[in-house]
Amino acid sequence: MKKVKAALPLAVSLALGLQVLPMSTSSVQAEAVANAAHHSARIEVKRANAFLTNVANGKAKEAKRYFSRSLQSKMSEDNLKTWWSALTAQFGSVKKIGISVQGEVNTVHRNIEIPIEFEHVSATLTVRFSQNRQIDDWRIVPEERQFSFSTPPYDIPKN
Repeated sequence: MKKVKAALPLAVSLALGLQVLPMSTSSVQAEAVANAAHHSARIEVKRANAFLTNVANGKAKEAKRYFSRSLQSKMSEDNLKTWWSALTAQFGSVKKIGISVQGEVNTVHRNIEIPIEFEHVSATLTVRFSQNRQIDDWRIVPEERQFSFSTPPYDIPKN
């Protein structure tokens, strides 16, 4: 049906003898690229969530199956478990995992960001995927806390 819709403006233009052709094929191509990117992001979101769930549940072997070959050779199951234990020792246990969203996309990686609320701090886990949808690395960044200070009574700016 889409091919018929895309060809219809061309047929009408030719029938009317118009010299300028509409750029309908480029809009169809753009739509196809957007659909492919959306599909890819959905797959990566699922993989990032599965990675986090497996790590949090102590299933390092299952979490590693989403790794690129390079990362698999560098990150052992014990290292993965140690990383998670150290993280939860510092931030506290996980209270809530937020909705994953696609972050930065560049020529090397596509990032999926997952907000996590720990006992002591909230943080964002960014999982970086290679072009073939395997995890290349990740980072977790705690949110900066906002502090407010009241002016002490002895502070007189005009002095």
